[in-house]
Amino acid sequence: MTDATDWTLILTYLTYAPKPNLLVAEGVALPDGLWSKLAKTTTVVNFVAQPILNLRPYDAIFFAPMEDMVQSVYSDHVHKILQSVYKASYSAKEHKEILQELRVANAGLVWTRESGVCWYDPVETNGEKLTGKQLSELFGFLSTVF
Repeated sequence: MTDATDWTLILTYLTYAPKPNLLVAEGVALPDGLWSKLAKTTTVVNFVAQPILNLRPYDAIFFAPMEDMVQSVYSDHVHKILQSVYKASYSAKEHKEILQELRVANAGLVWTRESGVCWYDPVETNGEKLTGKQLSELFGFLSTVF
């Protein structure tokens, strides 16, 4: 959705919908002006494949699990993001050491405002999808944690 009226419609709905709310956006860059208008009772999950320029509003960033990406463009991108949101002194050497461990453990990397950088274990779904009720419970839990 790139039209401003679409975002206005979403904001209007979120304003009058029962709280708490969950906004899931996939493959869409959220406009900067949206963040200031969202209520604190709204959790936003944004799936993107392209880099996001404004990371300030996010409380957590999950990175895809590292496979054989030690020397890849994606690895460099993750390193730059972690330098900007985690700490500027996060060195390329530290990053490569962590990537090797992540590959062996088949784990992913997550940054949160409260905990800094942590590992996470991705879940194999075998083509199964979570039901709406399961997703609701999961995001309810995540919204209380973050």
